[in-house]
Amino acid sequence: MLVLPILFGTVLVMAICVVFLLFGVTRDTRLGIALILGEFVLETWSLAPLGIGLGVNLFTTDLVFLSIAFAALARTAFHRHSDPIHWLWLAFGAVLFASFIIGLPTYKTTAGVEFRQYFYIWVGALYLLVMPMGEKEWRFLRQAMGWAAALLVAIALYRWAVGAFGIGSQPWLESSENSRFRVLNANQAVFLAQVLVLGAVFHLKSSGLSLAGNWKLALLALCILVLQHRTVWLVTIVSFGVLALVDAEVRSKAGKYSLMLLFLIAVAVPIALFSKVSDTLYHAAVVEPFSRDSTLVWRVESWLTSVLEWMRAGPKEWLIGFPFGKGFYRYLEFKRTYVDAYPHSYYVTTLLRAGLLGIFTLLSAYYMAGFRLTKAATNPWGEHWGCRTVMVLLFGQLVFFVSYNPGFVQAIVIGLGLRMAIELGKKSPMESAALNQRYSPTIPVYRHE
Repeated sequence: MLVLPILFGTVLVMAICVVFLLFGVTRDTRLGIALILGEFVLETWSLAPLGIGLGVNLFTTDLVFLSIAFAALARTAFHRHSDPIHWLWLAFGAVLFASFIIGLPTYKTTAGVEFRQYFYIWVGALYLLVMPMGEKEWRFLRQAMGWAAALLVAIALYRWAVGAFGIGSQPWLESSENSRFRVLNANQAVFLAQVLVLGAVFHLKSSGLSLAGNWKLALLALCILVLQHRTVWLVTIVSFGVLALVDAEVRSKAGKYSLMLLFLIAVAVPIALFSKVSDTLYHAAVVEPFSRDSTLVWRVESWLTSVLEWMRAGPKEWLIGFPFGKGFYRYLEFKRTYVDAYPHSYYVTTLLRAGLLGIFTLLSAYYMAGFRLTKAATNPWGEHWGCRTVMVLLFGQLVFFVSYNPGFVQAIVIGLGLRMAIELGKKSPMESAALNQRYSPTIPVYRHE
């Protein structure tokens, strides 16, 4: 007799919580940001999103982004869309939804599974485009990213300690022996790289030298190195290289990091001499990329096979791609086997699921945003390092997209870059300089002391 009242009460409480959640994310941008980053950290710790059995697999990530979608779409309906970047992002979403709707009758839940990640990223970026973003929201976003990165580093250190002392199982490890240091995946590692760029820029722009801040940056850099994701290494190097090219002040103050480099050397040399880290780093950087069974060979053949299949399909697939749910079944010659897995490239996956229209709208939005941010960065008025930094983050994303599909947390960087570019497009030169000061990356993990 008590089962029905308890069930009714549970459903009622959940309904009230959902109503308050929808109301909260629609009114306060910070709640939406906290939900995205909180779910990101939770999923990093738990290795997978928490599921709710309702006949179909409904995950906590779905609940987060459905609530964010409610807020984003509600505000979009009453938002003036005068900027071409905004229209391009909406057009990209329209192509994705069209491909999903076409695939849903045939592939059913499989279409939804494939569509999830695209939906998360698109609606998460749209949320930042249309929600109010004042001084407190931008400050909260920068601080929240810093704390999320600190928690990811703590998780990585814990998992390395568990591995070193052989305490219990290690479900976060990949099957390869040489991946035992990859306790975070590439999407989690690239987020650390992005926060490293933000923290480094802040300290280079500070009036003095913070030794504590440098040690924290050094720890973050060392963590990225030991995680052994080659694409993330490349993203980090390219990001700092581009930043040095576009910012003379960064080049002039780069000597600040001599202490950090010395610290890295002091830590890395003993590790290399007294552990197997050096062996795995050497294998990851030199041996594996050039071996016949390397992931590079697998990816290149996957890209070629997938693109050739798309080219042979027909005009409809050329325009909007294969529908979501079709899968990625293909034959790999070098392994002499069939596989059904993502082709490990956001560009190729987008071409297959959204066609030329999807690729065009996505890259056009990036190009226009990057052009405005770069133009602001090279103009002679004000301090434009905020624009430079975000432009570098967007450029680093484009490098990362070559080898990986982005995780949902990348919606924050995309939304940040597009939002800044849209606001800069509305401002006069002097207003843009003042506006850009608001985006300076002050991160609590690396606060100047």
